[in-house]
Amino acid sequence: AKAAASAGAAASALLERASGLLAQAKAALPLGLLSSMDQQQVFFSINCATLLSVLLYVLSPLTGRALGARAYYWAFLSGAMAFGASLYLQAKTPAAWTADAIKAWLPSVLGTNNFSYLWYCTIFMGSPPMLMALTPLAICAAYNGMTYAQRRLTHLPMWSSYGARAAAFLNANTQNALQLNATVEVMLLFTLVLQVFTMGFRRAMAVGVYLNLLRMRYHCRDGNIGFYHRNVWLQIGAKVMPYVARVPQLEG
Repeated sequence: AKAAASAGAAASALLERASGLLAQAKAALPLGLLSSMDQQQVFFSINCATLLSVLLYVLSPLTGRALGARAYYWAFLSGAMAFGASLYLQAKTPAAWTADAIKAWLPSVLGTNNFSYLWYCTIFMGSPPMLMALTPLAICAAYNGMTYAQRRLTHLPMWSSYGARAAAFLNANTQNALQLNATVEVMLLFTLVLQVFTMGFRRAMAVGVYLNLLRMRYHCRDGNIGFYHRNVWLQIGAKVMPYVARVPQLEG
């Protein structure tokens, strides 16, 4: 019961943080613009903000390190807003803040792609910038934005010139994109481990937190995410086992 309550409190804290960030973003928009935007338009705008932030970070050698650092933070901030709001719409909150209610509510939250990516954003939002960490965020934003565009923007002249081809490319490479995301997310673990030797104990804590996130991704059934993560680990195991076989002590 205590474990369920603590896990529920952690999930609720992430939801509240994301909801608060989304409320701040909405408050910053002009009232006239906000009143004319529906829910899907708000999500589309947030995904566009994520992609723009990633682009600004990639261009930071030209635009300056200070702007690049801000863009890195903005990318994860906007990503947390999108995933947190999606998670809230998907799972809401427990019917009551009791151990039984939280225990019944947790499976609908912890196993979702939205929750794990919200956690992902909070891990890297305040970390030293890593271009690799932005890859899953950019891919998710591109697919979410394209979904909206296919529904509402096909009447624009630009769609026939550029949008249709971009949509066809993304649709044809969905599985490759999901596999790339899983590969990058696993490789980030090894990057964090290497950072322990240069940044000390603080990064060791990040490794522990991120390892728990990867365990969640490994078992995630939402969107068949776990399949792609298990595939990555199988490939790693296939490459490592021949070396392990040469050292009998490791097999024991």
